[in-house]
Amino acid sequence: MNHLKDLNSKIAKNKDKLDIWLEEQISKVFIPLYTSVDLRISDHKIVPVDTNVFPAGFNNLSDTFRKQASSLFEGYFNREYPNMNSILIVPELHTRNTFYWENISVLKSILANVGYRVEVGIISDDDLPEEMEFEAASGNKVKAYRALKDNNRVTIPNLNPDLLLINNDFSEQCPKTLRDITQPVEPPVEIGWHTRKKSIHFEFYNKLAAEVAQILEIDPWVISIDTIDDYG
Repeated sequence: MNHLKDLNSKIAKNKDKLDIWLEEQISKVFIPLYTSVDLRISDHKIVPVDTNVFPAGFNNLSDTFRKQASSLFEGYFNREYPNMNSILIVPELHTRNTFYWENISVLKSILANVGYRVEVGIISDDDLPEEMEFEAASGNKVKAYRALKDNNRVTIPNLNPDLLLINNDFSEQCPKTLRDITQPVEPPVEIGWHTRKKSIHFEFYNKLAAEVAQILEIDPWVISIDTIDDYG
């Protein structure tokens, strides 16, 4: 698509200006540990239609990017939690999507590859068995344990983790198990969709897109999103 080539050219030409702008934005706001963005591309526009603070696509990363992800996680955790050794991944539960569990399997390996002990813990109000197993798309089995709160810490039978890594949007509400605990939680459950509206999210995005468009000297419409006022 010619418009994408033209946009790439303008981005490359203005990289230094964009880097300065990006650093200014980062200094103003909280940045989640990880995120992913769903893009939609047409002959005339390219826009992010959804931003996932709890991304479920680590299985789509190439080997090169999985190694890079390991390094990035390690750098972040060494900086923010220098004495951390163990991680409990908190995934979604009510899904039979084998590709989602492949995502969890890959995420677990990405973290384990840089020396962390990593387990999977299920948080649910349902009466769950102590140990569960889920099939990933590759045929790998993902072992998970029922996670419970004990003395303001979330634990599983074989681990009292140093950190909880959330891979579950908890769209309806933050579960009681994750409230008032002493362990760090990344990303914070409070920024799930149960406390956000896409209309507000897109409103902020469009303001930032307008600033980027000014740097690139393009029509803001090319990278902006049209929204409906009551869109939730």
